[in-house]
Amino acid sequence: PDSDLRLPDEPRASVVRVWREGFSVSHAAMGDLERQVFARLQRGEPFANLCGALEGDLEPDAAAREAGALLMRWLEDEILARLPPACESS
Repeated sequence: PDSDLRLPDEPRASVVRVWREGFSVSHAAMGDLERQVFARLQRGEPFANLCGALEGDLEPDAAAREAGALLMRWLEDEILARLPPACESS
């Protein structure tokens, strides 16, 4: 056993996002901030609200960078996708 490996003192809840790429299943842990922002997104909140929520924990410049990074990650992982034109509201 690795002597540097240490279990946490208390069990801690964690959130994992899972997605598919063709026949491959991928997963990644979500940090507390990403989990909170993603929950807002799932509730249908506008992107501006998500950015505002990040500003509660980060400086404005860092919040903007984090919002962009999260959006890019979710798009690349195909967690978010553009709806076909027939599904978009007018």
